[in-house]
Amino acid sequence: MSIQKRNAQVLRHCGLAHLATHRQLGRGCGEHDDLLQEAYLGLIQGSERFEASRGNRFSSYAMRLATGRIQHFRRDRVRCLRIPWRLDALHTQAIRLQEQRAHAQRPPFSDHQLASTLGVSLERWRQALIGHQQHHLISLDQPRSRDRYPSDADGDIPLIQELSDMTVSCDDDQQREWLQEQLEQLPQRARSCIERHYLAGTSAKDIAKEDGCSCSEIRRILRSSLEKLRQLANTTTAAMPNTAATAV
Repeated sequence: MSIQKRNAQVLRHCGLAHLATHRQLGRGCGEHDDLLQEAYLGLIQGSERFEASRGNRFSSYAMRLATGRIQHFRRDRVRCLRIPWRLDALHTQAIRLQEQRAHAQRPPFSDHQLASTLGVSLERWRQALIGHQQHHLISLDQPRSRDRYPSDADGDIPLIQELSDMTVSCDDDQQREWLQEQLEQLPQRARSCIERHYLAGTSAKDIAKEDGCSCSEIRRILRSSLEKLRQLANTTTAAMPNTAATAV
């Protein structure tokens, strides 16, 4: 294909670049213009490689390349924190499994079931979860969101003001042991949500996506589980340090 024909085809389908950019913009880091530029490069590659004889539509083929360019750009050049690509691929595979379960109207896999299906240990799967969470960097000056703190009455507290509170009770082995015992008494679904949200740092939105359910359902589970843990803490304060009731 000549350069003139290639450029003409790219111009006719430039909307695909904008569509790919719009879809990917909220799924990771990177400026809009940078992502759009990569999407256009994907369109150019698609125009040069496309073979109509294979029976594919150009728009579908070019859209995959535009999206792929954006994803590779983020992986190789944008991320401030990088994790091993095997963990990244493991998380992507798990998301696809959960989406397949949701489309089949079947309940989502638990963490143990996911690890077993993926053929990895539970610890390895949780490493992939934590690694995925580390890709999303935010400013400490911005207010903490209700997505990450569903029980907050006030969502305008800067994250930096919460740093001192994060260490409360973290060094107390007795409290950690108590908390682990109480978590084991929760239903499996609630325990999984608590562990992923508060221990692995996964947002309620990402948990909902992994489980194939609504974000509001995850928030309800988190709120009710926290309330249950608080009630348990209040009934055992006599046998624990005074800060136990505020540890959850």
